Amino acid sequence: MASNKAKEAVTEAKRSECAASRRTVRFHYDDAKAHEVFLAGSFSDWEPRATQMGVGPRGIWGVEVSLAVGRYEYLFVVDGRWTPDPKATDYVPNPFGGCNSVCRVE
Repeated sequence: MASNKAKEAVTEAKRSECAASRRTVRFHYDDAKAHEVFLAGSFSDWEPRATQMGVGPRGIWGVEVSLAVGRYEYLFVVDGRWTPDPKATDYVPNPFGGCNSVCRVE
């Protein structure tokens, strides 16, 4: 019984440590004419429909994602088109002849 409580305490400590190393990151995409926008990236195995973005006033799409500290590449999928973030501060070439946006979580 004591060993189960010790294991639970260690598990809870690890869970707290993991939560502390994660950050909420908000992604925005501005397109009043878009019908659907998704966020895809290295944090979602590039699954094109993994993270749906909601639309707000004036066609500003947004979503919050909890990410661990690190560097991530991403793109928006706008009505089926893979689109770099026009407001990103860093980009890297991708194997498809385009560029991926880069997000650094600190």
